[in-house]
Amino acid sequence: LEREWSSRFAQGDVDWIVAAHAPDAQQFPPNAPPVVGLDALRAAWQGMADTEGLSLSWQPTRAHVSSSGDMAWDYGTGQLTSADGKAQDVKYVVVWHRIDGEWKIVMDMFSSNSP
Repeated sequence: LEREWSSRFAQGDVDWIVAAHAPDAQQFPPNAPPVVGLDALRAAWQGMADTEGLSLSWQPTRAHVSSSGDMAWDYGTGQLTSADGKAQDVKYVVVWHRIDGEWKIVMDMFSSNSP
């Protein structure tokens, strides 16, 4: 799902991204307040997708599913190029919850490796 999410972002498919989140999902972006709920998440992802010159891709390094099979987490690395062309390496951690048989993102936190 992480690889699909990254691919969908590259395609600008914000509808898919929002649908992949739980209704009460939260995102913790660097140097900003938390983004809470689907409307706020849509605005955040749409804002990134609409930013000319911005590109973001990521890939999982490790994932773990709970023994109960209803919670999971993963972490990985990625690359972010800002609108001004500055490239930087990033890292992330995501928490997933299985809701009605589907994996949904409940928490997403990411940051740059740059000082």
